[in-house]
Amino acid sequence: MKRNKHCSIYLKLFGFIPIPRNKFTKSTDIFGQKCIFYLANLQKLAAISKCIFLSKTSRSFVNLFLGIGIILALLTPLSIHPESMYCRDIPPLYTLQPSDNLQFGRLWQQIKRLEESGVLYEMALQRREEIHAIKEHWKAKIPSFELISLQRELDFLLETGSLQPSNHGCGAAYFLKDEQGKPLYVIKPLDEDILCLNNRKHFASPYNNRAFRVRAEIPLYRTVQAEALSFAVAHLLGLENQTPPTHLAIISHESFFDITDNLKEEEKSQYLSKMGLPQREKLCSVQTYLAETKNLYDLVEDCLNNNLTDKDILPLIDHASFENLCLLIWLLYDTDAHAGNLYVKKSPQGIYHLLKIDNGLTFPNANSHLLNALYFFPHAKSPLSKRMCTIIENLPIEEIIEKIHLYEMDDALDAFLQRVEILQTLAKDTNYSLREIDMRLHALELPEGTKIALNTELSLEELQRLISSE
Repeated sequence: MKRNKHCSIYLKLFGFIPIPRNKFTKSTDIFGQKCIFYLANLQKLAAISKCIFLSKTSRSFVNLFLGIGIILALLTPLSIHPESMYCRDIPPLYTLQPSDNLQFGRLWQQIKRLEESGVLYEMALQRREEIHAIKEHWKAKIPSFELISLQRELDFLLETGSLQPSNHGCGAAYFLKDEQGKPLYVIKPLDEDILCLNNRKHFASPYNNRAFRVRAEIPLYRTVQAEALSFAVAHLLGLENQTPPTHLAIISHESFFDITDNLKEEEKSQYLSKMGLPQREKLCSVQTYLAETKNLYDLVEDCLNNNLTDKDILPLIDHASFENLCLLIWLLYDTDAHAGNLYVKKSPQGIYHLLKIDNGLTFPNANSHLLNALYFFPHAKSPLSKRMCTIIENLPIEEIIEKIHLYEMDDALDAFLQRVEILQTLAKDTNYSLREIDMRLHALELPEGTKIALNTELSLEELQRLISSE
């Protein structure tokens, strides 16, 4: 029976086995999020591990390897990042604790210590005041650059349609639907994101410091600005079809979540006196809903089921679209471009075009934790096209800097300028593949990242080993 050499690549794409860049072992993702992801995909994983294009011996090995990997992933607590203290205390198979009245969730073992020391509610009140101040700041600023017609449309839909929370993922998302129930926008309140105070999915936290972040170089309470800035950059590049149009808005709705909503009625007065009243008016990112799209996971699964080779896969995805999205991921230095955040839209000619959603974990303050699932596709073996080399050479850097200032992401500016300089240098050598450029940009997180990224003597395999060893 023919053995499909691409099976391992697909498995890497799904995140089930260690990859050369060691994303599995080095990830600073919240451990609970990983557990949810693995558990939710066990059935899919089982199907993949038994794919017909592996020999019986290979299938047995893959099943054993995956089984051991999952057990270790679920039972081994993370203490990987020295600045991510919470990882040591998150139970791998989580259940709410009886003492966790506010249902903070997976960080409760850390947060419980705050309650025991008598500072929890003071910290929660401080977060409320910070959230309110951020909202009021942007409430005054948004009318200067966002169209008033958008706010009017949102107000109309909120009055006549419905706002329904999404159960997908660990952050905050609501579908804003019209009277007929058709989703038109995705609304993401700032304070409900993962590790923020009012997260409804048991990833809530009263902290706001470096030790309690999803990514060490991305501060909390900044995701809505990153989402809007990411689309603004895409628009400047003429790539607005590769990520949903995203804007900022102040939205008030009773469906928005507050950490005190988990309390019993008889408990609320006691807690509200310590923590302050809920605030239902929130700073949000507003994204156009992507209709008629398909998750990249599903496309990969189709490729697996049909035993497709590189030659078969290449014409399925528009190469210009593939290059464009790689460029966008590099410029944003996206730390969350896994396959679950990548979508495809099929053209009338049957060709898939790529899109990226969830841009909140972009523009880190230092170039670290680049994640690009497109790295594993056969298209990434191709060198940069002349078209893309020209685009990179003529990047609208000054206009992008203006947008960085507009969205008050100035702390991320130096890192942006560093990777742009490296990217433009790499693009002058037309022998580099997309995969190698991705790896060299990823190397910027290393102590001598710039030197390594521009070292022409290092092969792709050597770069992989360097990054994996850190």
